[in-house]
Amino acid sequence: MKTPKTKVIEVKEAPKLNNPVILQGIRDKAAAETWGMKNGHSVVYFIAKKQRVYAERLHTRVDEQAKVIEKKAVQLLMFAEDGTAS
Repeated sequence: MKTPKTKVIEVKEAPKLNNPVILQGIRDKAAAETWGMKNGHSVVYFIAKKQRVYAERLHTRVDEQAKVIEKKAVQLLMFAEDGTAS
């Protein structure tokens, strides 16, 4: 299952977020998008000059992460029942 796309918004200064997640060392827009998808954020804000990315914790796509985890659990259960996991 594909993870949902993350929208990357380039900004010049830190956005006003109520509950921010901040990571430094992100070099480009593609890396910011990858970080957002990996962590389940639907929108991330990227400051290229400071190599910093921001996201709102409330915008984490928990439902999408749950679907991925559920699918993996079903596959693991099938392997365990077949005895192929050994």
